[in-house]
Amino acid sequence: MNYPYVILVMCFLPVILSAQMQSSEINTPYLFAEFTTGTLFYSENRHSEVLLNYHRIKDQMVVAQVNARIPIDDIERLDSVRIDGHVFIKKEGSWLEIRRSKKHDLLIKHHATMQIEAKEGAFGTKSHSTQVNQVAFGDQVAGNYDLIWSEEYKFLPRNEYFFITNAGLHKANNLSQVAKIFAKHKKAIKNYALNMKVDFKSPDQVHQLFLFCDTLSE
Repeated sequence: MNYPYVILVMCFLPVILSAQMQSSEINTPYLFAEFTTGTLFYSENRHSEVLLNYHRIKDQMVVAQVNARIPIDDIERLDSVRIDGHVFIKKEGSWLEIRRSKKHDLLIKHHATMQIEAKEGAFGTKSHSTQVNQVAFGDQVAGNYDLIWSEEYKFLPRNEYFFITNAGLHKANNLSQVAKIFAKHKKAIKNYALNMKVDFKSPDQVHQLFLFCDTLSE
């Protein structure tokens, strides 16, 4: 056996696997990688199951039908929505995911902005076009509700977070805001965030930070 060759392959294997995993991620404006069976809960104590997904650019729940994907524009009759174990509630005409705990609740506003991948121009310069941002907000433009988009488009997460405590609703978009909510435990919260390398672009990591804060005494 050629051991140097084996060692070389093993060294590069994690890089290869990582590249494969990244390439397997679909480029989509939706929160979930596919439309899945979800439940619409109506204010009049009834519900229905449909294929659902959440469009991060348009802030809309979208229903997949046989030949089309239709946004739910009339959300006044809805009380909440459940998709793949995630529960969304409406607030001021917008959708927020709610994650509950024993003491407090976490609200997540899933949102993303979009840009066209930088293209090389004269003298090697690169620029991003914003024209697509204007196009994407026109409901009649074909392709707006496609699940998979060309790699030319990049979706940048712009999530917002809110902690609900006994004192009310608090913005929690960065570590300083979180520490301010639990002022008595600033040091512990900052140490946790530093050790765990909390990234506020990741809802799951913010959720874990939220659960840690929930363990702290008032």
